[in-house]
Amino acid sequence: MTLRRSLFALLATSLLSSSAWADDEADPKERWYTAIGGQYQTLQDESAALADTLQGGCQNTNAVRDAWLEAYKTWQQVRYVDFGPIEQQSRAWQLQFWPDRKNLVAKKVDAWLKAPNPPTPEQVSADSVALKGFPALEYLLFESENGDTLPLESQQGCALASAIGQHLATTTQALNQDWQAFEEHYLNTEGYADITVESALHGLQILDDKRLAEPMGLRGKSRNGYLADAWRSGESVTLIAASLAGLEQSFVPGAQALLQQEGEAELGQELEETLSETRALAESLPSGLAPALEDEQAYKGLQRLYVQVEQLRQLMEYKIAPALDIKQGFNSSDGD
Repeated sequence: MTLRRSLFALLATSLLSSSAWADDEADPKERWYTAIGGQYQTLQDESAALADTLQGGCQNTNAVRDAWLEAYKTWQQVRYVDFGPIEQQSRAWQLQFWPDRKNLVAKKVDAWLKAPNPPTPEQVSADSVALKGFPALEYLLFESENGDTLPLESQQGCALASAIGQHLATTTQALNQDWQAFEEHYLNTEGYADITVESALHGLQILDDKRLAEPMGLRGKSRNGYLADAWRSGESVTLIAASLAGLEQSFVPGAQALLQQEGEAELGQELEETLSETRALAESLPSGLAPALEDEQAYKGLQRLYVQVEQLRQLMEYKIAPALDIKQGFNSSDGD
């Protein structure tokens, strides 16, 4: 994405946010709806920029990787939203097929790399979710058996990446449009305030249990970097930081407004401070999680991050949710 386009996306998000947040009496759901919509718009823009980069050719691998990472980070920022249009057509899985314990992404991508012809975006759409989204592109961008040649560098691999990129752009555009159409239902249906808080908490639970504890070997098993998301690119911690930043940007202001209404403003301040500290810590660490498992000094940094995330989760689970009289239930995406 060009600097001009990046600044435009940032300005658009800022204007969307400020319009809902300028009034201290603004409804919490209005703040959430507007902020999440700004993130979906940025996701659409970054995904379109990635698709354009891929259509321009794959000669500049670094440029494609940069566009892929920028788009992937924008998805992480709004990944915690697990209700509404994202539930349609398994869109979350289409954007990020993970966890992938059976290495289905590699199997699906390899099958198309060996096919007589690369798939069209329509064929990608009709195929498995393992072929779609950011992990499949990551395989094409970073997987290398001999340390030299990348799948992206072959004619078949570049065409496959372009088809996946086009499908990603189409999916995020539809997601953004559907969120815009979701406004009246979200704002006028009782229960969505609770659902939004629950989705943020669930995002933290996944971050705590699946994205940190499991690969770090903190659940009674040995350390295993292959359990982390984005292990091929070495950007696991980068994406964790993006997820935390997304919560700061689109969840915290609405949560603070809701807590203010309940006479619990101090919990809103504690949430903001704890989340900011946790995000800053994540941003200070090396970008890859898997390499840190082999380096005890780097592993200590991951342990500090895990403790911070655990504290953030406990704040949400044992203080904020009860203060808002939210009774947590089973989430359809719990476990795997």
